[in-house]
Amino acid sequence: MAEWKKIIVSGSQAELAGVTGSFTGSFFGDGSGLTGVSSFTVSNDADNRVITATGDGNGNAEANLTFNGTLLDITGNLTVSGTTTVINSTNLEVADKIIIIADGQGTPTGNVAGLQVDTSSTINERPEFLWDQTKQLTGWTLSNHNATSSTDFPVSVMQFGTGVPSTPAIETEAGVGAFFADSSNGNLYIYI
Repeated sequence: MAEWKKIIVSGSQAELAGVTGSFTGSFFGDGSGLTGVSSFTVSNDADNRVITATGDGNGNAEANLTFNGTLLDITGNLTVSGTTTVINSTNLEVADKIIIIADGQGTPTGNVAGLQVDTSSTINERPEFLWDQTKQLTGWTLSNHNATSSTDFPVSVMQFGTGVPSTPAIETEAGVGAFFADSSNGNLYIYI
């Protein structure tokens, strides 16, 4: 319960009568008149740097980690550990030309990995671009999931060469649907 406390002023010092323990709030001035307060030194000080604890009761203003009130800027690597990472951004820009999905997972669960677009509150009705490990040559599929159907359309591959091969480059049943373009005569073949 809140109550009134008397502020005792003596010269340039002030204290709250009968108060012991910690203080939460703001101090103004240089703090030279404060007693019972441990010093806290910040090294590497500069505008907008995030201060991290150094382990010795002091801090370091990180040059590679800045926050100006609107933008958090990290120079270096960022590791996020957890089950779910949510990014609420209007635009997501990635400079890397290759995005690795299911990194370190070996064979993806159910041999499938890919991208899903959240166009429905029902997961089974969302369109997907998937890789099925078991299908190898024609493993990429586009899925048109909706309330009335669930159709997977294979993304076929095209081989180029001369003379029609007897089978696709990868000898599996998944070769069905692969195309071959004979550059010697301009003919196009499908493996069915």
